[in-house]
Amino acid sequence: MSIRADRLSARRTKRGAFVLVASALCGAAVPPALADADAASARVVVWPRGPGDEVAGLDAVVRAAGFEPVSIDPIRDRLRALGDRANADETAALDAIQAALAAARASYLQQDGAAMAAVLEQAEAAALPVLAQPRHVAVLWELQFQRGLAELSRRDLDAARARFAFALALDETRAPRRELYGPAVVRAFAEVADAQVRIPPRPTALQIEPRDARVAIDGLPVIDNAAPRSLRPGLHAVAVAAPGYRGQAAIVEVRSGAAIRLALAPAAGDAVERLGAAWGAGTADAGTESGRRALAAVAAALGAPAALVVDVDRARGDAGARVIAPHEASPIERRATAAAAAEAALAHLAADGSIRRPAGGVHRPPAGGTGRSPAAGAKTTSVLRTWWFWTAVGGVAAAAGVGVGLAIDARRDPMIRILPPAP
Repeated sequence: MSIRADRLSARRTKRGAFVLVASALCGAAVPPALADADAASARVVVWPRGPGDEVAGLDAVVRAAGFEPVSIDPIRDRLRALGDRANADETAALDAIQAALAAARASYLQQDGAAMAAVLEQAEAAALPVLAQPRHVAVLWELQFQRGLAELSRRDLDAARARFAFALALDETRAPRRELYGPAVVRAFAEVADAQVRIPPRPTALQIEPRDARVAIDGLPVIDNAAPRSLRPGLHAVAVAAPGYRGQAAIVEVRSGAAIRLALAPAAGDAVERLGAAWGAGTADAGTESGRRALAAVAAALGAPAALVVDVDRARGDAGARVIAPHEASPIERRATAAAAAEAALAHLAADGSIRRPAGGVHRPPAGGTGRSPAAGAKTTSVLRTWWFWTAVGGVAAAAGVGVGLAIDARRDPMIRILPPAP
């Protein structure tokens, strides 16, 4: 039994050696291109950061880097439609504010402060997500001033002071003109302004979810969500947005020592719908964790484990590109052309679709708020600009020699409407 077992073991050893030699020979005979075929077949979706960024011709750059390009053409029209819908909603909200201001002015002329307050309150609730954006802060100032005026008409001085203080928080350089509203209104507003100067701003912490959301307070973008903001007690407008989440705007009453807390809920719909509005606005930022997740979800829906995000900066005359994966991102590579930037960015992408680790590790942007202002080229539709609005008002009032009331036309072609003078 032992001799037979030894012979059997020897035969197995020889057979095993033969298999190993054959395997080695076969492996040496496989061309390197075929051996790396699976590794080099990672799919990359070529993604323009916004609708205005042209990425035509970058498929060849992706192929030259050894990857398979994936086009967003199958979903581009849908993305644009979602962005157009968001723009249409914004225009409709501004038109509604125009109508509300006209109705409020009619109520003011009839000395019906209650009706004036009601129409403005309703308009504010409906349009706040639009008005709280930095580009429309001047319109929000006008709305708050008119709300204070309505409370003065109702002789609710505390409520009027609160709204005037809110208007000052939005823009402390603006004030009602005597020739438009009379000395009593100007005096009441000035008293609030004098009182506000004597109240020092206090550090106010922000507790925002997600932590990298874009935050604007009183029309000013927040640079760092983790750093406290200096705010006076009272009413303040807060707008929070992040790709993949439902944006939120609120008027909060800040109390000394209390934090501002806002948490966004995930947006409804599939990956494309969750990203569409942000992409249409040019705020789908691949430099934030929320932006990367939203973009990576769309890339995954297209069958690509990675995305090449291209941002063409026409003002600077160059382009930036970066590669993102679900949990990591490459540094931004800026070059004179989109093709050169894309080539440099793709050098950070490994064959398996992951980001190569540089000497200092994977590039991970900070988790806090970005504080970035709206993207270059983003559409601005605000119809009240401090300098031209009040210059025009002063010129018309001086020419007419009488006090007049104003409303705004918030459509794309800015227009000031002059309403009848107050009695």
